[in-house]
Amino acid sequence: MRDPIPPDNTPMPPYDNNPTPRNDPPTSWNDSPAPVADEKEEVFYDSRVPIKAALGRHGLLYVLLLGWNIGLLIAWFQARMSLVRLTSQRVVIIKGLLSQREEDIPLYRGKDINFSQTIAGRLFGTGVITLFSDDATAPYISFAVPRPREYKEKLRESMNRERIRFRSRSLD
Repeated sequence: MRDPIPPDNTPMPPYDNNPTPRNDPPTSWNDSPAPVADEKEEVFYDSRVPIKAALGRHGLLYVLLLGWNIGLLIAWFQARMSLVRLTSQRVVIIKGLLSQREEDIPLYRGKDINFSQTIAGRLFGTGVITLFSDDATAPYISFAVPRPREYKEKLRESMNRERIRFRSRSLD
């Protein structure tokens, strides 16, 4: 079939069968792009909880109450039993030594994120991030990481991007 010719007899440009995708940021919720399943997931942090983070959370109290050796041993076990994976799309926490339990929260379901640091956490450069979500199985999740302010900001930015990508809004 022939392309129609405009009235002024100028030929129309050829039809592009492979248009390039638009990467313009959406201006509102209604014209945001549909969720893309194959979008690359960027990993921010993927490691066991460092022992200094376990010491900053409760371990220092154990060291003071139970003595140096037992307190460090308890903090070491706590650090070895938790694996934290922070990505641009979700937060995954795996807890347990022999039997394991995994909690996975997609960031588009996140409602709020904050962090706290104890005195020991400030000394060691660690803190606890708490993510509040709409997830029925995990309304909130807390985990200790080094450099909590940096990871909190990365998660907050990713949470906003994921909300736009999935056209998700939280209603109060």
